[in-house]
Amino acid sequence: MTKINIGPFDRVPHRSTELRLVSESDAGYVFAHVGTVPELHEVFTHAQIKQLIETNEIAVDRNWFEEGRAKARLTAGVSSLSELPREEANDLMRREYYVVKFLKREAMDKNVTRTDKSIVRTLRQLHAERPVGDVRCDQVRAESACAT
Repeated sequence: MTKINIGPFDRVPHRSTELRLVSESDAGYVFAHVGTVPELHEVFTHAQIKQLIETNEIAVDRNWFEEGRAKARLTAGVSSLSELPREEANDLMRREYYVVKFLKREAMDKNVTRTDKSIVRTLRQLHAERPVGDVRCDQVRAESACAT
């Protein structure tokens, strides 16, 4: 049995509603529909959650309901990249890609440091290794160019 780790501050968008964890057991999860009065509950087995994630019918937004993240959404005025103009969202995802890849490379290679020279060299390498064309970095397998 594959068990997906879902916490009390995680949001699980499903169909046209948002769910939050109420409880979990060896059999599965009990979720509450956010914003319903009275609070409506829905049950999913671990296998059902795994299948829904694999088919992209749900995602787990980690710590969505955590106070600091809620305050950040309030300040930013948007709650999702999808609310931003496409060019701005793409730019943010591109920046995130390079930052995450740089930090992974830094953790694995003692020659990668946070000096200007090392950052420029490493970013050039990452740029040369990046996926191109219609390949989405978040959907490729570990053996691809996205993996480090």
